[in-house]
Amino acid sequence: MKRLLKISTFRAIFLAAMSLIGSLKTTNAQTTITPGTPGNMIEAFNTIYGITVKKGDTVKVWWEYSADMAFSAPDTLPGRIFTKDSAKVRDTFTVSKNHLPPPKSITGYNMYIRPAMKIKGDTVVRYGYPIQMVTVYPKPLNVKIQNFKITPLSGGCIIEFFGHSGSNYEKVYPKYQFRYNHKNKTDIWRKPNPAIDSFIGMNYAYSRKLSGMFSNDTVDVWIKAPNSVSSWDTIVTFVTTPSSAKPVTVEASGKSGTTDSAFVKIEATSFGISSKFYCVNTLNGDTLTQTIASNKTEILTFRFGNLVDNTKYPFKSWGENTAGIGNNITVTITTQPKLTTPTFTALSPEILWDYSNLNYYMYPKIDWVTNSSSKIGRIDMRVYFSDSMYQTVPSIWKISDANASLNGPFTGPRIDIVDTGRYCYEFVIEAANKIYNSNLKCYTVNRNAVPKIIVPTLEITSVSIGSGSVTVNWKWTSDKDNLLTGVDAKVYKDASKTIQVYTKQILTGSSLAKTSGTGSFNITLDTGTFWVNLTGQSQLGSNPISTQSKFQIKFTAGIAELQKNVNNIPCPISDGNIQLGLQEESELTIFDESGKTVIKKHIEARNNNNVDLSTLKGGNYYLMLSDKKGIATRKIQIK
Repeated sequence: MKRLLKISTFRAIFLAAMSLIGSLKTTNAQTTITPGTPGNMIEAFNTIYGITVKKGDTVKVWWEYSADMAFSAPDTLPGRIFTKDSAKVRDTFTVSKNHLPPPKSITGYNMYIRPAMKIKGDTVVRYGYPIQMVTVYPKPLNVKIQNFKITPLSGGCIIEFFGHSGSNYEKVYPKYQFRYNHKNKTDIWRKPNPAIDSFIGMNYAYSRKLSGMFSNDTVDVWIKAPNSVSSWDTIVTFVTTPSSAKPVTVEASGKSGTTDSAFVKIEATSFGISSKFYCVNTLNGDTLTQTIASNKTEILTFRFGNLVDNTKYPFKSWGENTAGIGNNITVTITTQPKLTTPTFTALSPEILWDYSNLNYYMYPKIDWVTNSSSKIGRIDMRVYFSDSMYQTVPSIWKISDANASLNGPFTGPRIDIVDTGRYCYEFVIEAANKIYNSNLKCYTVNRNAVPKIIVPTLEITSVSIGSGSVTVNWKWTSDKDNLLTGVDAKVYKDASKTIQVYTKQILTGSSLAKTSGTGSFNITLDTGTFWVNLTGQSQLGSNPISTQSKFQIKFTAGIAELQKNVNNIPCPISDGNIQLGLQEESELTIFDESGKTVIKKHIEARNNNNVDLSTLKGGNYYLMLSDKKGIATRKIQIK
C-alpha cells in the first residue's frame, strides 16, 4: 500500500476506474449482501459491501476468483463471519502470487470474481451473476534506457533510445538541459525546446528533436528520465553541426537607462558571413541595426531613445544574411518614471491593547511616493503627547531597508500609551540629500477604556462508540487577542474525577494560532460508564475553560473478553512474542500499515497461547482477533 500511496494522481484515477457493482440475496429473504466497488490496485484489490443478518443467523461471506468466466479452477479469498448487522464492510485482498503476471509483464492480469455465502450450516450459495473482472497490476519496475543515441543537428540534436517505463501504466518523464562547453561561455544550464517529455511502455522506440542551441558549437546535454521508483540520467557532450549559415540570436536582456531610454543586449552569431541584426521597438516601429561577420558569439547592444516614462516596451531582435532570416527573440523593458517631488503622508495608526501589561500601544504608519532619483535614505519619527514632545525615534527606516523602496506604506515601531490623552506623530525624511516633513497625525486614546476579553469555548460535539473503540469529536472557538494555549482531554470512570483512565494533549502546534476548529481523538476502553473532560488554557484567562460529557460502553461478554485479550497485549512488543488466553477458537490476523496481511493464524481455545511474531520487521501493525462472537482490533508496535 505504501507503494500505492506514492503513485501519481493520474495513475490513482486510472487504477480506480474499474469497479465491481452488484447485489445478491440469500435464501433467507431477510439476509442480503451488497458488494461495493473494488478499485484496481497493485497486486491487490478491495471491496466495500453491506450486510443485514436476521437474528439467530450466522452468515459467512467470501469471494471466489478465477482466470476465466467459467470458473473452471476457482480460488477463494478470505471471508468474514457475521452474527449481527454491519454496514460498509471494507476488505482488501492480496492476490496469490501464482495468479499474478510475470514480473516484466506490462499488461496486468485480468481476474474474474464472484461472491459466495452460506447461512449457518446451509449449502454454499454461489451466484452466476454478477461476475466482474478486476485488473491487478504488477509492481512498477525500474526505468531503463537502452541503445541510447544522440545525433547532432544545426542548432540542436536528436535523442533516440529504447525506453523501459516499467509497465503500460507507468510513465517516464525525460527532462533535458544544455550548456555550452567551451571557455568563452558561462557554465549556465539552459532549457531546450522541449524541456520535458514523457513515454510509456516496455520497449518504447523514443525519438525527440531538441532545439535552441548554437550551431557548430560544443554542447553538454543532460538527460534525466525518472519514473515513480527510479531514475536514469547521463550527460552527453557533442558538437552541433554547422547551420545553413542563417544567423542565430540566442539570449536577450535589457534595462531602462533613464525615463526616456532603454538598452537591449543580444547574443548572436553569423557563422562568418556578413549578417545584419535588427532590433525593433514593436510599439512605435523604431528600428536599429548592426552588421557583423564572425564565427564567435558576439554581444550586440542597441540603445533606444524618445520613449515614454514608466511604460513597457517589447523589443524584437533577429538576423538576416544571404542564407536567409534567422530566428527571433523578444525582451520587454519598462522605462523609469519621471522625476517628481517626493510626497510623504502620515496615516492613521493601528491601536492595540496589551493584555499582559494592561495598556494600549500603537503602530504609526507612513506612505510615500518617490522615484529612483529621490530614494529614501533615512526616516525619523517624532511623537507628541498633549502638544509636548513625548518621544523621538531616530532611523526607523534605513537605506538598506527593502532596497529603499520607491513606494510605501511602512509601519513604524511600537509606541506605548501610558496615559489618557491626545497623541500625535510626524515623520522626518531624508531623500536625495534633502529633508522632507510629513503631515502631523493625531489620535486620542482613553487609557481607562479596557476592551472586553472574549473567553474561548470548548464543546464535545459527539461520542461514537465502536467495538472497543470510542471516538470523541469536539470543536473550539477563541479570539485573536486571547488564543488557546493548549487543550487537554481526560477520561474518568467516575463522576468525581478520581479514577482517571486516559489523558492526552489534543491541541498543539499551529492549531493554537487558529480562532476556531474541530478535532477528534480515539480511546480503547472496556465495558462501563465513563466521563470525558476537556480542559483548555488561554493567553489571558487565569481559569481553564472546561466541558464534560458522559457516555456508556456496552459489549456482549464474549466480545468484551475478546477485546480485553487484545488490550492486554503489551505495546511496544520487544521480544517478538505475545500471549493470548482464549475461551473460543479464534483467528488471528495482522496487517501492515498498507492493509496487507502479514500473519494469519488459527488460535486454539486455551489459557496460554504463545504467538511468534519474530518474522515481523520493526514498525506499526494492526492486529485483529475474531471468533464466532465478534471481532477485536488494536494497533501494535514491533521493536
